[in-house]
Amino acid sequence: MSSRRRSPALPALALAGALFLGACSAADPGRAGDAPPRPTGTGTATVAGTGSGTGLTPPGSRLRLGQSAVVSYAAGAGEGRVRIAVDQIERGAPEDLTELDLGEQAEGYVPYYVRFSVTGVAGSRTMADRSINESVRGVLDDGAAAQTLYVIGDWDHCTAVTFPSGFRDGRSISSCVPYLAREPRAVAAAQYAPPTGAYSNAEGSPVTWR
Repeated sequence: MSSRRRSPALPALALAGALFLGACSAADPGRAGDAPPRPTGTGTATVAGTGSGTGLTPPGSRLRLGQSAVVSYAAGAGEGRVRIAVDQIERGAPEDLTELDLGEQAEGYVPYYVRFSVTGVAGSRTMADRSINESVRGVLDDGAAAQTLYVIGDWDHCTAVTFPSGFRDGRSISSCVPYLAREPRAVAAAQYAPPTGAYSNAEGSPVTWR
């Protein structure tokens, strides 16, 4: 079952101030591989192996699209576990950005849509009304971090979804986060890379899908 939180759509001119290119930092270059700049299909739905005694997928695991990982997720003062799978990395069209009225900021960029699904495993009630979207990162085919695209409100091409009120173990959501690549680069991989913890770039090693 999916839950989708919708915000009022903003007029195009208002979006120009609400949507912007985010600053990016270098991703772990050893975690990304080459991939063709085209939509990638959904992979086989299998679950990656978990670490002995932890029930978690080991940090640094490399998975195929569609494979799921069981990871820890910090939610305020609590921590839960979720099963997350990057299902698709879809190449959009440069024209998709025109409706956002970004002007010269968008010149030379192509949007990519990282689509993923999340299911609560343990401690899911602490995740209600929170977001995991910021922890799912796009990675370019040269190993650098993809340019972040922030959108306020719904965007038909790619809408980010937060955990709903009453989220609990066994409940699922599907979400999407958009990233940008300047041609000839392409978004070739995605990572679960929260800001802190064993899966972060700073303190550990993300789980990578490609």
